Amino acid sequence: MKKSIRDGFGEALLALGKKHPEVVVVSADLASSMRVQEFARRFPKRFIEVGVAEQNAASIAAGLALSGKIVFLVSFACFSPSLNWGQIRQSICMNNANVKIVGGHGGLATGADGATHQALEDIALMRALPKMKVFVPIDYYQVKKMVSFLGEDKGPAYLRLVRPKTTVVGSRPFVFGKPEILKRGNRLTLIGTGPLLAETMEKFSSYLGGVEVINCPVLKPCQPEIIVRSLAKTKRAVVIEDHQEVGGLGSLIAEIMAEKGLKGELVRIGMRDSFGESARDFYQLWEKYYWQRLEKEIKR
Repeated sequence: MKKSIRDGFGEALLALGKKHPEVVVVSADLASSMRVQEFARRFPKRFIEVGVAEQNAASIAAGLALSGKIVFLVSFACFSPSLNWGQIRQSICMNNANVKIVGGHGGLATGADGATHQALEDIALMRALPKMKVFVPIDYYQVKKMVSFLGEDKGPAYLRLVRPKTTVVGSRPFVFGKPEILKRGNRLTLIGTGPLLAETMEKFSSYLGGVEVINCPVLKPCQPEIIVRSLAKTKRAVVIEDHQEVGGLGSLIAEIMAEKGLKGELVRIGMRDSFGESARDFYQLWEKYYWQRLEKEIKR
């Protein structure tokens, strides 16, 4: 079954708005694409349409948060945080403002929109910022739990969404900062984040004998214990992510292995210092840039 993570976000945000009257949405002219149009209809006084002005939107969001609001700043990830990173750093993070930056259309999953709209650096940008938490839901159900958590949590956070409907893994408990084992094994550890991992498990189901699969829904902060135990057992990690290999999940796993003194092999499968490209079907891009390499590693 496939469901839209964007839809899950919009539904959860609407529910959060009903529960908390201090929830406010700031939009950069993408209300429909970010699935906040129903929130705008139900709560027009708590919806601010800034237009194509991402830097201004981040500054407004910071001001609202510092006045006591719970702010969700929504736009495409190629615009926010990519275009307004300076304002996020200065106005949001330095003030520890309660702003949840929601970046849509992450990764090559954006497909036909092409390289300009395929955010492949956003996780690295946000991981580097002090006080910023980073969330990447694997499916429709997990994003709902994340939005509920973010409504209660204080301080800056980044939530990454994708454009298409993607495979549903199923409703499971969400524990902040804790990776989850989706499948146990002893041969190698496959670590991923976001819907690419769910789709990979479905596509490679017949090849995953002996493979332990770990989902990392929170990339900052990340409690490393589950990853450390798995890699101590398998001695081989393959990381797959719809992002640049530099600064994302692969870098996080490399940091954990170095800091914990883990011996073993690490293979990072992501974008290798390149931008994306357009395709009618985003699965063609995942096949070209990720899955061909992953198949060789799993079969090896």
